[in-house]
This record gives sequence, C-alpha cells and structure tokens, in this order.
Amino acid sequence: MALAVSCAQPTSHTATITYEANGADAGSPPIDVTDYSPGATVVVQGSGSLSRTDYAFEGWNSASDGAGTTYPVGSHFTIGSSNFTLYAVWATGVKVIVLDSVNGSALAGATVTALDSTGAVAETEQSLSDGSALFTTLITNSAYTLQARFSGRAASDLVNFIAAPGEEAGLYCYALGISGTQATPPHIEAFQYSTDGGTTWTPLAMGSAATTLVNGGFKIRAVSAGVVAVRDTSWSGFGIGLDVDRMPTWANYIEVPDYVETAQPVTSSDDFNYSTDVGLFQTEADFNFSTITLGSGSHILDLVSYDVANNRVEERVNIVIQ
Repeated sequence: MALAVSCAQPTSHTATITYEANGADAGSPPIDVTDYSPGATVVVQGSGSLSRTDYAFEGWNSASDGAGTTYPVGSHFTIGSSNFTLYAVWATGVKVIVLDSVNGSALAGATVTALDSTGAVAETEQSLSDGSALFTTLITNSAYTLQARFSGRAASDLVNFIAAPGEEAGLYCYALGISGTQATPPHIEAFQYSTDGGTTWTPLAMGSAATTLVNGGFKIRAVSAGVVAVRDTSWSGFGIGLDVDRMPTWANYIEVPDYVETAQPVTSSDDFNYSTDVGLFQTEADFNFSTITLGSGSHILDLVSYDVANNRVEERVNIVIQ
C-alpha cells in the first residue's frame, strides 16, 4: 500500500513599514503599501502632508522619543522579517514673522536670512503664507543678524538676535516710502552707555553678555546712519526709538520718551535736509534714564532706527539693573 506524502509549501514572510505622525497637529504621514521580503532595501519617504506648529520636520527615527536610529528622508536601509515603524522627528527652531506693519498683514515670499557673527550666511528661508519662516540650524545662545528682503519693499534687519529654541522675532518689509530709493536699512554705528552724565561713553555688551547698570545713573546714546537719495525735506528722514523689554515681553515694555535727537547729513553742509544726491545721513539720540526706574535683574534694550523710505534696523542688547 502506497503512502501519500504531503509537502508543505514554504511560508512567505514579509514586513511592512509604518510612518507615525508623532506629535504633528496637521496632515497625514506617508503610506508605504509595499510588502518587503527580508533583506529588501527600503527608501525612506518624506513627511507626507504632516506639519506641526512652530516645529520643523527633521526626518524619521526608530523610537518615538528620538533616541533610536535616525533615518533621513531619501536614505536607504535593509529591512528584516519584522514589521517596522518610523516616527517623525520634530525640531524646535527660531520663528521669524515678516509683516507689512502699515496694515499688519503677513508677507509671504520674503527672503529671510540669518548671518553669523562673521557675516556668513547661516541659513536662508522663505516666509510662508502666514509670514513665518522657521530656522532650525541656528546655534543656541549665539548671536545672529536676521534680514528680510522683498522686491519693491523696504528692507529690515535685526542685529544681535540671540538664538534659542522657541524664540520669535519680527521683521517688517513696508512698501518703499520713497519711489526710487534703495532698499537698504540704516546702520547702527554706536549703541553706548554713560554713567557720568555723558562725559564718557562705553559700548554696550554684545551677544548674550550683559552690561550692569544702576537705576537713575545712566544714559544711552544711539547713532544711526544710512544712504538715501530724496528731495529736500524739512524732516531729517531718520528716526530712532528705544524701548525696554519690548522683546520678547511685548505687553510689558517701557518706551523711553526722554531723549534729545539731532540729525544731520555727514557728507553735506545742508543740515536737516536731504539733497538730490546720494549721501550718508546720520542721526544721534541720547536717552536719559534718570527718571525711569527699572526692576532689579535682567532687561532688554530694544533700539529701532528707520529712514524716510521705511527701511528699518533693530538691535537688542542685554542689561542687568543692580
């Protein structure tokens, strides 16, 4: 009697890839429908339509807390016989908002650049529909100059911005105030303090360092200059303002009203007037803090200078009140 022999068919083992949103608040992760055989090569996909407010997508990781193996978009790896999950990695960055402050509307499509302390480009982004541009490669506690440029609009610079995760900054590209004028922000030539009534002036500390001062005993001097070509006007065309703690605590800032401002062209004899020639014009302002009492501890001095064409430059320094 012959025996029937049954031969079992070999089992085919395949593995799948799942992409997890891992904290995203909008959109969907990519879907990989491939059944991979053990040893197959997997190409890591992009973010799909995922997004997360105030974060930038940085790729994928084998662990939800980012402590596993990192898998950049477009990279390759060999899969085993088990299903595999990749979790989105989100990086907190520096958020810059570009506005047309004449009407408060967000400005999309502006080129926003971060320059390091040597003047080299550290990162460049384009502002989105809400005016935002997110920088994710800036080094925490390092100082940068942020710039916003947009064709047909005035330019905006923010000097001595200290990068930190979650920090925000504002830049303003107005429509150019004077037709034919260059989109070039004024330059802050001096940002100084005096503790002897104005006889001796010392530069304020830059970067993340702070200058220690005492209430009632100091003045601040700012000198700004710019290159313009506009017709004669009775207004100097340059303005300077100084605020305390305007950034980042907008709701509690102090505007310093007690100052003396003088403005003059430094390449022409026409004081308080512009000629039709391109020239360098300078404004100097002394701010007297003798009548202002600041709380003990850390504060931010926020200096803003602008010209008649709406070009703008802002600089921040840290002080400590004893």
